[in-house]
Amino acid sequence: MTPQDLRAIRDELGITQYALGERVGVRSQTVWRWEHGRSRIPGPAAKLIEMLVQDARRPGARGRRAAPAA
Repeated sequence: MTPQDLRAIRDELGITQYALGERVGVRSQTVWRWEHGRSRIPGPAAKLIEMLVQDARRPGARGRRAAPAA
């Protein structure tokens, strides 16, 4: 997943860097570093993000936004 991919995903989900960080278990500063190519997105975080996208795209999902973290 590229920094551009991550930004596009976050835009699609309609969430802030802070909200994405909460869902993935990192700080918003980490999401900023990923989006700006300052650090690589680890495999487990990328997988969680992909799961958020799949959940948001499934039929019956509320709008285009991912469900809140449990």
